Amino acid sequence: MTAPDTTASRTGAGASMPAGRPNAAGRRSPRMRPNRATSAAAQTSLILSWAQGLVGLVDSVRDVSWPRESSRVWELNGTGGRHFLKLSPDRLAFDRETYAYRGAAPKLGDGRAPVLVDADPVAMALLLTAVPGAVVKGLTLTAGEEGDIHRQAGALLRRLHDTATPSAHTRLEAAADTSRLLDQGARQLAVWTPLLTAAQRLLVGDLIDELRGTSELPAAFLHGDWQPRNWLWSGELAAVDFEQSRYGPAVDDFVLLASGPWWLDRPDLRESFISGYGRTLNGAEQRALRGLAGLAAAGGIARGTAAADLELVRRGQLTLNRLLTGDFA
Repeated sequence: MTAPDTTASRTGAGASMPAGRPNAAGRRSPRMRPNRATSAAAQTSLILSWAQGLVGLVDSVRDVSWPRESSRVWELNGTGGRHFLKLSPDRLAFDRETYAYRGAAPKLGDGRAPVLVDADPVAMALLLTAVPGAVVKGLTLTAGEEGDIHRQAGALLRRLHDTATPSAHTRLEAAADTSRLLDQGARQLAVWTPLLTAAQRLLVGDLIDELRGTSELPAAFLHGDWQPRNWLWSGELAAVDFEQSRYGPAVDDFVLLASGPWWLDRPDLRESFISGYGRTLNGAEQRALRGLAGLAAAGGIARGTAAADLELVRRGQLTLNRLLTGDFA
């Protein structure tokens, strides 16, 4: 069995493996302990041993991470079938994702999201079942298939949002999430200023002020990164990657689609999505979507400029210009 050498050097896992708690299948899973003196090879062996203790012998390991430093995901194949091993980039992401997989994700239905086999809080590792389908981003699809995918994406997102029981707690969490985002945007505006036109700078400042005055928005349990790279398609749609999930305003999960290449260039996909979601956004949500999309666009221009990602810059500029002209849907 081979494994990527980079796995263990980032896990923080150590050499000892005391017995842990029983997992859902009744097996007792080993728990990992950090030890800085442990070699990278030993750490790699440890985390794979942890996975094998849960799902059986692993014959092959394939790196399926996204091309960014914070993404660390491997496909495992062996006697127990196909699984995915994910190392969270930080504690918050680990806590959010394990919470989602234990609570909200099972309510989406069989095959609609991976099942959490086990999670190790020391290594911040999650072992997940595989779900059918190919990542939607990059697939060659017909217009009909694209419409069907977006319709199912809307329906699946509504199901996820509805897992949140309306309460004073979820409403407070949603308001706090928006407040944090606005505070961050206000701080970043000075950084974004050299990258924006005078009209765009004024627009983003006005959008922040408008969002602060927005009435209470419907709260939901958010995915946090709802877009085609986190959708799997097999004729039915499944969702993965819940590390940004949290309680927040439901409209927040519309922002990436509304300010990305999907709805900007294909309003028909927006209509399919809304049809699947089962309700239109209310007036306050529509105003909030404008503001959140503007913040996302300005942030995208900054990130795209830093990374020489011309497409990200183009989309950000297109979103801001459409907001300025009133053409943003």
